[in-house]
This record gives sequence, C-alpha cells and structure tokens, in this order.
Amino acid sequence: MYSFGIFSLSSLLVANAYLFLAIFIIFKDPKNTVNRFFALLNLSMCIWAFGEGMERASIMYDTAYFWATVVVGIGSSLEPVLFLHFWLIFSKQADKFKKIMPIFVIYIPGIIFLVLRIFFPRLLVSGLTLEYWGYATEGTKLFMADILYVVIYTFICLLLILKIINSSLGKFKKQAQYIGWGISLPLLVAMITQATRPLFHFPIPELTITSSVFFVILFTYSINKYQLMGISTKLIAENIISTMEDYVIAINKQMKVVFVNNSALQSIGYKEEELINKPVSLILAADVFKLSYDQALKKFPLRDYHAEIILKNKDKISVSVNASVLKEGLNDVAGFVFDLRDMRPTEELIKGLEQNKKDLEASKNELIVSQKELERKNEEFEKTNEKFKQINNLMVGRELKMTELKEEIEKLKEKLNQA
Repeated sequence: MYSFGIFSLSSLLVANAYLFLAIFIIFKDPKNTVNRFFALLNLSMCIWAFGEGMERASIMYDTAYFWATVVVGIGSSLEPVLFLHFWLIFSKQADKFKKIMPIFVIYIPGIIFLVLRIFFPRLLVSGLTLEYWGYATEGTKLFMADILYVVIYTFICLLLILKIINSSLGKFKKQAQYIGWGISLPLLVAMITQATRPLFHFPIPELTITSSVFFVILFTYSINKYQLMGISTKLIAENIISTMEDYVIAINKQMKVVFVNNSALQSIGYKEEELINKPVSLILAADVFKLSYDQALKKFPLRDYHAEIILKNKDKISVSVNASVLKEGLNDVAGFVFDLRDMRPTEELIKGLEQNKKDLEASKNELIVSQKELERKNEEFEKTNEKFKQINNLMVGRELKMTELKEEIEKLKEKLNQA
C-alpha cells in the first residue's frame, strides 16, 4: 500500500521534527500562551508534512487522495493563520491588532479552505498525478487561491518580523532575526515549487515542507542560544531588567559573566557576546571580584559596596554595588547577581554641594567683614555724634550767656536813664 522513497521520507522526517519541537516547547512552559500557540503551529506543520509524506508514499490512488485532501488540507489550512496569530502574541502586537478588528477575522480564510478540503475536496483538488517523487496534487483554479492564502499570510508574518527587527534591541531582536531567516527560505521555495508546477507544468516536487526544516534548525538554535520560548516569568524579568537604568550583571559559580543588561552594555561599550562566559574581573574592579566562588560566597550579600566598572577603552566608572546570591530553587546557588549604581551623578552632586558650601562660607566671611566694617563706621559715627552734641551744648550755652548779658545791659541802661 505504501512505498517510501527519498521524497516521502524527507517529508516524514520533517513531520517528526515538528512534532518533537511541539512537545519540547509545550513542556518547557505549558502555561505560557506563546508556547501553546507555537506548539499548535508545529502540530499543524507536522500534520501537513505527515500528510504530504504519506501521499507520496501511497501506491493506491484513493489512499493518496485521502492524504492529499484531508490530512494535508488540515495542516496547510491552519498553519498560516496559526503562524500569524503566534507572531502577534510573541511580539506583543495582539492587543494593538484587537483594537483594529477582532482576532477571529484572521481565521476566516483558513476555516473556509479547511471546510472545502474536508467536505468539498473536488473544488480544490481535481485529481492526482503520479510523478517520480510519488503522487502529486492537481489543483483547480480555486486551489491557486489556497496557495495564495498560504503565501500571503506567510509574507505578512515576514513583514511583521522585519518591522520588529528594525525597531527592537538586544535579545528579542536576535530572536526575531532567526525566526525571520527561518521562514524566508521556505517562503521562497514555496513560491517557486508550489506555483511553478501548476502554472508552468514543470516536473518539480513541492518542497515547501522539506525546506521548512531550515526553520526548525534556526528556531532550535535560537532556543538554545537566546533561550527563546522560555518560562514567561523569566522573560518578563529579563525585559524589566533590560530597561533598568542601573547596571545589572549576573555571574555563575565560575565567576564568569552570564548576563548583562542593556544599560551596562551601552555604558561600558562591549557587545553581549564579548562578555558572556568571560571572567567578571574583565569589567568589574574590586577585591571581591578577585576571589574564588567559595571565598566570595562568604562576603554576600553586599550593600553599598564600592567598586569600579572597567570600560572597553580601559577607563573606569565608580559604582555602588548591591549584590545577592542567585539561587535555583530553595538552596542551590547558581551564582551572583549585581545591581550597580553609577556614582558619577552622585559624585557630581556632592561636588556641587561642596562648592555651594564653599561659596556659602565665602559669602559668610564677606558678610562678617562687612558687619565689622559697619560696626566700625557706626562707632565712628557715635564718636562724631558725641562731639557734635558737645559742640552743640557749647553753642547753646553761649547763646544763653549772651542772652543773660543782653538782659543785664538793658537793666544797666534803665538805671542810667533813671540816674
């Protein structure tokens, strides 16, 4: 009933890869919505690839027709819309999309083609032809619309991914790059092989599913290198730490760097890959960073510990360090995490306050000098005023004496006149 060759086996191998990836992702964090949708996406690709492999391996026409219409139809109808929905959630664009239109709208074309594939297959698949790679689907004009639906949705996803790549930084940008490259090649192959044979009748097997193994490889590499699709709480914590103004650095038991946030990278001038798995003493200068793990463990936690960050150009920045032990579970120590506060603004503020204090002291001294000068002048004024009073008293006494003399003269004149 079945005869497996290189083309059918390659599709079945890809189906197994997608199934393994779906199981791996869902067990990585089953409560994470992103992981759930990605697992569904992988299952749809698995169904598509499995149906294609069994169609090519089929010897009987009716058996091949079942795999081509029902099984391949289920996978190919659901995959584009699940991929788009997954990316909207993964890139945190789903809420923005809901403001424009309900999310179920994107499922309408997929549901239509799914119903046609299962209940009205003759509207899409006119028949099968036996090629050197096995049975191949002969589609109607409506079948081209189905292919176009797959290409358009995948192309939309690629545009959204490119937008994220241009507007994002750090680890999320790297993740988007791998996903973008992962779908670019299958999309190109799909446009060539899915459209070439029905349009130009070239004897080329449909290689969309087979080429998608490139996506599986890149996605798996991204999971390993950038911890893509990790536990949701971990991703949230990393996003918060990445946007902090303080410098956050984590090291393992070997005293080697395992994480550096964006603020630290921008300040010290290194790229993330230049620091990962490098000794922490490369970028932090203090006694504690020269110790072994066991010696350092006795020093923790650290509070307001003074250290220096060594920049790539070998300049140094003074920092205040708060650090604690990084634990896995309740008791297992995984390493240390450091929260470093750049002390330059504080030092500049202290210098400014010291300068203000000096200026106030100088002003105070000037005020004291001015006060003493004012007191001296006031004393001089008092002395002058006292002299003025004495002179005034003399002048008043003289006037009184003159008045008395005038009165005596008048009295003498009267006596003379009487005599």
